[in-house]
Parts: sequence; structure tokens; C-alpha cells
Amino acid sequence: MRWPFTMSHLSELSRSPSADQPTHPANQPSGSTTRHVLSKVQRFSPRLQLVLWSVVGLTFGMLIPLPSHYSPTPTSRDQQALQAALNKIRTIDVRPRILGYSRQRFGSGWASHTTADGRYCTTRQLLLQAAFSPTSAPATLTNTTADSHTDATTGSPSTMDCRIRGQPGVVPKDPYTGAELRADHVDVDHIVPLSAAWDLGAYRWDEGTRVRFANDMQWNLVVVDSTVNRDKSDATLSAWMPPSAKAHCPYAARFVAIAARYRLALPKSDVDVARKACDV
Repeated sequence: MRWPFTMSHLSELSRSPSADQPTHPANQPSGSTTRHVLSKVQRFSPRLQLVLWSVVGLTFGMLIPLPSHYSPTPTSRDQQALQAALNKIRTIDVRPRILGYSRQRFGSGWASHTTADGRYCTTRQLLLQAAFSPTSAPATLTNTTADSHTDATTGSPSTMDCRIRGQPGVVPKDPYTGAELRADHVDVDHIVPLSAAWDLGAYRWDEGTRVRFANDMQWNLVVVDSTVNRDKSDATLSAWMPPSAKAHCPYAARFVAIAARYRLALPKSDVDVARKACDV
């Protein structure tokens, strides 16, 4: 998957429900069967909900795609995606500061996944593997739990197969700078930071939705240089943009699209920055 939007991203944006309808941001099947499944899943605890969402996705043939290396090149597709997202976004004057945020509101660490080949990996591990081994087949997830029990660097028996194994000649690049990435100096960035999402509407979500947002590998997560990620911190578009000018439009378009997908409001200053970045 490249940094710019794919046609699947655009089609999902175009059929997103209007702002006054209830929303369930994770990829879901459609129709009356969907409504029945949703009503059943929502009766369970947040942790069990996350497990069931994974099963529901597989039942309807929707495997979770893993990003590999992003190429930060602005395209007309980014502009189309931004315009589609702007048509659905709710604009507010300024970013509020909502009390009560903590990382644990979005799950205690990265979610853990059981892959089809029996590996037990965290979201972070799967993303790093995809970035540094882009020719490997994407992992098919069969189970997901809300809490992480391991770290990518532990090398414990349950995660030995989840360690980064670089391939000769494969050097991924940072989508924010264009510089080469080193496996020992990377972070997984939430494009829309968790604390920003909290302020912009996630404080109203149930725990299951927040955990899905924090582990959304298709939309909201990207492997980046750790220094750049920490420089960004929890900033939104008006306070931080990628160092590389080439990344401005793709990044802004993705940021606004994520906000639209999850029904988050955006300050007018962020919307203005996004419009300027993509010239829309």
C-alpha cells in the first residue's frame, strides 16, 4: 500500500454515512445482516467486542490490509480524497481540551493479534514487519485482543516470529521526510494522535471503538522515524506538518479523511492548512 489513497479508500469515503447518522468506524459489511451482527456484538464487553469485530471481518471476507512502504508523492487522488472528506467533516472554531485523557483510554498498549499461521503479534510488530519485509505475504488475522502482553523487542517464545527480519536491499523510507528508516530508530505514528482524537470527539466513544481507532492499520498508522514522530507529538495540522513538502498534501488528505471516517470534528485552522496543502 502506498501513502496516497487507493481506490478502496476513495470508495469508502464516498459511501460514508452522513454526519447525523450513527457511525461504526471499523470496516463492516452492509445490509440487514450487518445491522443484526452489530446489535449482537455491542452487547459484549469492549475486549470481547474487539475479538468479535475481527471474526466478523473475516466472516464477510474483509481481511485487514497491512501497509508496507508509503511513497509520499502528491496525486490527484489525494486531492479527491481530501475534497470528499471535507464534504463530511464538521468544523469547529478551535481544538478544545477535554479532561480525562490517558493512553489507557485507547487500550493498554498495542492490541495483540493471532495470525492465520499461528503467530501471536502486536499491531506494532505487524506494521514493522510489513515495512521492512514488503515482499512478505500480508498477515491474515484470526483473533484480536484489546490488551498487548508483549513488545516487539522482547524475543519471548510467543513473539519470536514477530521480530523484524529485514530483507537484503530493502530499505524503507520515512513518509514524512523521505530519509531511509533504521529498524532500531522507528516508531509507529498515529496520523491523528490519540489525545487529539480524544479532544475532537473520541471522549464520547465506547472503549471498543477507541481500541479499534488506536490499532487501525489501514487508515491511521504508519512507520516513521522516531525523532520525527516525537517532534510531532499530539499536534494537528495547524501545529505540525511533515518536514518534506512533498508529503504535505498526502498527509493532510489522510488526516482529514481519518477525522471524517471516525466523525471527529476539526478546527477551522486545520481545515485551512489541508486546503492549502492540496490546493483545493
